[in-house]
Amino acid sequence: MQPEARQHFEAEYRELDELLTNVWMFKGIGGDRGYRVDLDRWAEFQTRLRDIAEEGEEVLFLAGEGKVEVPRWGKTGRIINFWRINEFEVLSVAFRAEVEMFLVTLTNALNTSKKARARTLTKIDSPRSKLDHDTPPHMKKKVDKGKGVEQSSTYTDSQNRSRPAATLEGSNMKKEHSSHRFQEMMKPIYPVRDNEKEREEEEEADGRLRGERGGLDDEPSSSSSSSESDGEGRDK
Repeated sequence: MQPEARQHFEAEYRELDELLTNVWMFKGIGGDRGYRVDLDRWAEFQTRLRDIAEEGEEVLFLAGEGKVEVPRWGKTGRIINFWRINEFEVLSVAFRAEVEMFLVTLTNALNTSKKARARTLTKIDSPRSKLDHDTPPHMKKKVDKGKGVEQSSTYTDSQNRSRPAATLEGSNMKKEHSSHRFQEMMKPIYPVRDNEKEREEEEEADGRLRGERGGLDDEPSSSSSSSESDGEGRDK
């Protein structure tokens, strides 16, 4: 028996002792006596062993033990029968040995798992610290703080010149009202003209056009009269 296993599974060892010592005795008509364990204690103890097996399934596989069977009573696991005293003692000793081996196997697997985890445990840097570490010195941000509020951010270029970092907060750009921006977006490509103004412009254009045409009509008549005058002069 391994002392470490008894220390780790102290409650289970105590329940095992109570199960195998607090037994039922049956006395037959001929004076024969039979023995068996208490069924309620047996059910509680078996439930506890199965819970331990399920909880330790992962560490058992990590330790290379594979799946470990929960100990049972005798070859068949039939617990409700009554046994003669020597048969009952043999079954009790065998069952105790199987339970102790089961608990020792789990204890060794737990120790193996702890050692493996301790060897593979490494420190993992946070993403922010890794980013700051990998960022070149001239690209790191410089934050100016005043009264606990971030006012502006700058970075230094490769020529050691300080430049403001692009940011949306603290911008000096004029903020237009949302309704004004919406109206600007909804303006038609070809604006609608005022009908009255358009009519006046058309009339003015027609007047200019008529005046130009009238001037063109007068020119031939004057040139014709001059031609006639010239003809009369030549006739004289």
